[in-house]
Amino acid sequence: MNGKLTKKCEEIRKRLIEVVSKNGGHLGSNLGVVELTVCLDEVFNFKEDIVLFDVGHQAYVYKILTDRAEKFDTIRTRKGISPFLDPSESKYDHFISGHAGTALPAAVGFAIANPDKKVIVVVGDASVSNGHSLEALNYIGYKKLENILVIVNDNEMSIGENVGFISKFLKRVITSGKYLNFREDVKSFINKIKANRIKKLLKEWKDQLKAM
Repeated sequence: MNGKLTKKCEEIRKRLIEVVSKNGGHLGSNLGVVELTVCLDEVFNFKEDIVLFDVGHQAYVYKILTDRAEKFDTIRTRKGISPFLDPSESKYDHFISGHAGTALPAAVGFAIANPDKKVIVVVGDASVSNGHSLEALNYIGYKKLENILVIVNDNEMSIGENVGFISKFLKRVITSGKYLNFREDVKSFINKIKANRIKKLLKEWKDQLKAM
């Protein structure tokens, strides 16, 4: 991440802490997706693409980056903006959220109705094992809905303990030697190459993601 984006993330993080400390709300879950949401904003077009957050409590950064930066101080206040996604509040909010397991099924509908648009779903490691999510994933694979991109935010911050095969699989992946070695190799590679090369690589990755 370049200096401009790093500074942007720092500013958003500071604002999150200031506002949530005063108004209450979900702080940890939003601090955990600052870089992720900023990167989504860089890679995709929020005006054209459809971005869905499962549950929706981690969409504060998304609200700031869309059309509610000036109103963010009013979150969770009377007549202020909602702490969840709400289409009546903004054209960038595509469905009403507030419960786990709804984003992936909604993504199926959006993807079928909008075959020319990208549908990006951010879902937590606990929500992805929800029955509705599993049915949606099964259908996505069956119908080969290639305009859906699923991002699993594996932060191990579910309300209750995660159980089942998917939870064990995610833990095995992120603790495997191959994954850890790959992560260190990427860090080392980025540190060695020049800034202009990083920009070129980011553009290439951006183009590849859009072509998925």
